[in-house]
Amino acid sequence: MKGESRKNAILSAICQEYLKTAQPVGSSVIVEKYGFDLSSATIRNEMTLLEQADLIIQPHTSAGRIPSKSGWLTYFVAKKDEIKLADKELGELENSLKDKDLRQVAKILAAKSGLTVFVGFSPTDTFFTGLSNLFKQPEFQQINMVRAVSEIVDHLEEVMPRVLSEITEPVQIFLGDNNPFGVNSGVVVTKTDQALLGILGPIRLDYPVNFKRLEYIYQNLK
Repeated sequence: MKGESRKNAILSAICQEYLKTAQPVGSSVIVEKYGFDLSSATIRNEMTLLEQADLIIQPHTSAGRIPSKSGWLTYFVAKKDEIKLADKELGELENSLKDKDLRQVAKILAAKSGLTVFVGFSPTDTFFTGLSNLFKQPEFQQINMVRAVSEIVDHLEEVMPRVLSEITEPVQIFLGDNNPFGVNSGVVVTKTDQALLGILGPIRLDYPVNFKRLEYIYQNLK
């Protein structure tokens, strides 16, 4: 494994590990857990190149690395076509879509993703489920983060028009500084004939899997 393919594989390992642990990832973890036939020193060199390319960042001195906004998007592009939802989940989503009850669909999505799901039927008619999931995430243990997310929820009617105006794809990702829901969060959204539907979480969000979930819903509701 050489060149770009090696860098992409290491970036993928960093994203996967950070998704699991919410902790910065060091070279030794990558060597031990992800089967690279490389030394820690070589992994560190590759991580330096990834950092120079703005794909990973070091959150604080002496820490490992975490994906940057560009890193998450690169990981998403590389992985989205590989993702296959489990038959059981597809069955549950299919059953919930029979009645086109987006509130029930949202509840299933919240349970499967472990995140918050919202449905915006209009700026004055919104539904949230799984808020407790969001507040369980390590990123949202700090009171200022809880306050920031709470304010977003309280003012969803003001956020919705901006989100709707910026959707240019059937399913779209917003994260970091281009996310109407706040710089410390990520969201995957789709717009159906009925409503705006989105999965909201920290920036550390499994974008490929949640994209596939909303893609399935979009394809069956459009």
